[in-house]
Amino acid sequence: MSRNDLAATPVLTPASAHPVLDPATQQFVDDRLDRRPAALRDQPLDAVRSAFAQAQAPQSDLPEIAAVDFVLHLAGGERLPIRILRPPGEESPLPVVLYLHGGGWIMGGAGTHERLMRSLALGARAAVAHVGYALAPEARHPAQIEQAHAALIALVERAASLNLDASRIALAGDGAGGAIAAALTLRLAIADGPALAGQALLCPITAPVGQSPSSLAFAEGPGPTADDLRYFEDCLGATADGETQAFVLDTPLRRLTGLPPTLVITAEADVTRDDAEAYARKLMRAGVEVTALRLIGAIHDFMVLEALRDTPPATAAVRQTIDFLRTALRTSAAGGPGRP
Repeated sequence: MSRNDLAATPVLTPASAHPVLDPATQQFVDDRLDRRPAALRDQPLDAVRSAFAQAQAPQSDLPEIAAVDFVLHLAGGERLPIRILRPPGEESPLPVVLYLHGGGWIMGGAGTHERLMRSLALGARAAVAHVGYALAPEARHPAQIEQAHAALIALVERAASLNLDASRIALAGDGAGGAIAAALTLRLAIADGPALAGQALLCPITAPVGQSPSSLAFAEGPGPTADDLRYFEDCLGATADGETQAFVLDTPLRRLTGLPPTLVITAEADVTRDDAEAYARKLMRAGVEVTALRLIGAIHDFMVLEALRDTPPATAAVRQTIDFLRTALRTSAAGGPGRP
């Protein structure tokens, strides 16, 4: 059966009752439902992490890249792994994209996001720096944001030795990593820098799971369930009364003024969709330059998942992210609106 035939065939399985998913995504969802042994919170954490790493192992050759790995030694004794990916053969200082991986704060790392990060580095002609922040529940909020901040400061301080252009920096992240990136952007605005050229938030978690239409419509899937999100929140241990908030949606409007250009990409069939889009609208109300894009027929973190790498929603999202980062970093270099 051709892709055109697949596209014309009604998808009637319960998982896609609303909405109809991209055909390859529907097959992925059905296969995963057949294999999933129990609710996420009822599975051993080591098994959850191992399964995610295995599922994200490259299923085809990765694009060629130049990689540098090193470890930051933080004041509290923690070791923070950093991986920098550069287009091969680039000798001049490159702008920086600090990437925060998703995985519900409890899983994931450089290996699970390698393909996406290589694509961003090559497409945006930038150095993509992955932060191997400590996972929850071993490390509780706000450790992840603080470590991301420490990594950014270290990259700026070491820019010359790492052949980086510290005057052009953007943040990017997916899911929980999008939450960290958004929170760090707010922290940097308060701390007066380093200045950012932009932030790319891919299916970001901007609020605790609640009663939004998408939270209710997709509470049982087809992607992460509402209970999965609550489990992630329980592991993170974030509270509403801390100085550094894990979730940005309730940020007062006055604090959003002057933030850098922002890209928000959401998936139609995703518990987190409405809160992410609400944050995009709130940024617009604050006068921030916002590009917001929803991909129909897609599930949470579709642009990251190895099994969905060649689906139309995933390729479109990666292309949009590359275009956004390239434009933001170039505009920043010219002294344009990319710098807050």
